[in-house]
Amino acid sequence: MVISKKSSTSKCNLVSKGEKNKQVTKLKYLGYLITSDDRCTSEVSKRIAMATDTFQRNISITTTIRVIRTYEWSVLLYGSECSTISKEIEKKKTVETWFIRRMMRNIMDIEKTNEVVLKEANLEQSLIKTIRQRDLQFLGHIFRHKGLERSAITGKIEGKRSRGRKRITFIDNLMS
Repeated sequence: MVISKKSSTSKCNLVSKGEKNKQVTKLKYLGYLITSDDRCTSEVSKRIAMATDTFQRNISITTTIRVIRTYEWSVLLYGSECSTISKEIEKKKTVETWFIRRMMRNIMDIEKTNEVVLKEANLEQSLIKTIRQRDLQFLGHIFRHKGLERSAITGKIEGKRSRGRKRITFIDNLMS
């Protein structure tokens, strides 16, 4: 698979043991979906759906908080180190409040804002903070080694930049 911003990707001819490998647009590697355009929107929505499916409502509040942080967050945060926080990933904030509303049994209470629900539960939105913390740990891991990963993250790879608006890079994501 060739990962590129262009809609028409170039063909990659790989031959292994005399057999030609097939060109694909999507690749599932260690449970994380990698697409040829390097967007993570489908992966984020898939992770949100998986986490909401595992949520149960008939557990006490303190136990539910622990369950959310262990099971649902592990599903939501898998592979989050490799993606940039953009508008699509901000959906994870809404999923976090969705869990808390279900936990507090305030499912469709329109009168209450997310901030009020969080105050009632004595919680704060910490999912995005956790993602940022994991990003910094991942960046430290990459910068301790010298290699292709370090060159890719710092943006020191030769070649021409494609047309159009520049995508959010990993470093830009950490600075914002």
